[in-house]
Amino acid sequence: MLSKKDRSSLAGEFHTLAELYKRGYNAFITLGKCKQIDIVVKDGDDSLSVEVKARMSSGQFLCNYPSSPSLKKVWVFVDMYKKNIDEPPDYYVLSAADLCKMGEKRAKEIKEREEARGKKYSAFSSLDVSLNDLENYNKGWELVKDMFDQIK
Repeated sequence: MLSKKDRSSLAGEFHTLAELYKRGYNAFITLGKCKQIDIVVKDGDDSLSVEVKARMSSGQFLCNYPSSPSLKKVWVFVDMYKKNIDEPPDYYVLSAADLCKMGEKRAKEIKEREEARGKKYSAFSSLDVSLNDLENYNKGWELVKDMFDQIK
């Protein structure tokens, strides 16, 4: 039986895949437990990697922030928390540059809190992405088209 986290991840990936197909993209899900890419989107000879982060319960999304703002990769955060079964999830679509900026802000906030507290936070704290962080990226699917335009 899959854990709740695994079910959440798979559901988020399939929701994202369906959303990409609805928008006319050729998209392929990758399967595996420790994969680097969740979905590959093709446009002719060009391809784009998609990493999906999903949640079905309260709390933050956990995300490794990208090392470079120039990565040709899209992150999709899928929020299925407090949704009826017939209601679609909320999607937040970000580029590497968006996520790097968010990670820098998060690191600065944690450093300030640690200095005020006089004690370090756990390593997981730096991986948190909250809905407040994502509110400006709701349904930003045009980013996928913009990324393909940059590749060409």
